[in-house]
Parts: sequence; C-alpha cells; structure tokens
Amino acid sequence: MSWSVGYTKDGAEPVVLDDNVQFGEGMHLLVEGARKAIYEAEQSESNDMYQLEMMLAVILDINNDPGIMDDLDQWEDMDFFGPEVTYWIVEN
Repeated sequence: MSWSVGYTKDGAEPVVLDDNVQFGEGMHLLVEGARKAIYEAEQSESNDMYQLEMMLAVILDINNDPGIMDDLDQWEDMDFFGPEVTYWIVEN
C-alpha cells in the first residue's frame, strides 16, 4: 500500500511531495511541509501563524499517535487545512 502526499495552495495546481511512500513517511513529509510554511510565514511577517501552528499540531497529533501509526486499519485519506493551503495524504 502506497500513499501520495502533497498540498494545494491558493487554488493552484496541487504540488505532490511524493507519490509513492509509506504512510509514516508521508506523515513525516506533511510535518516538514507545515514547518516550512510556518517558517515562510515568520519571514514574511504573515498574520497566518496561529492557523498554521494549529494545522501543524493536528498533523503532529496523528504522527505521534501509536494507535494510528502502528495500526494499518486506522490509516485513511486525510486533509489538513491551513490559511490558503491544504495538505493531504491519500492512498494510491
């Protein structure tokens, strides 16, 4: 079973971070992507920090939950919404 991971920003074409990863690897990519978005918001002094931090917290809750990460039956397609960006992980 493989997963596709990416994001859509401002209604643009989706950006695929990887199209053939295991679920745990995909979640790690989402964590890194959300952290990058927070860093970019800090650099541009954006007002979106709180929403981006909340999105990262939701991703980390799933990533750090052994009940989900260790149980294949718990994995499902997911979307994570931030300001003007949606991160996603879907089963291929």
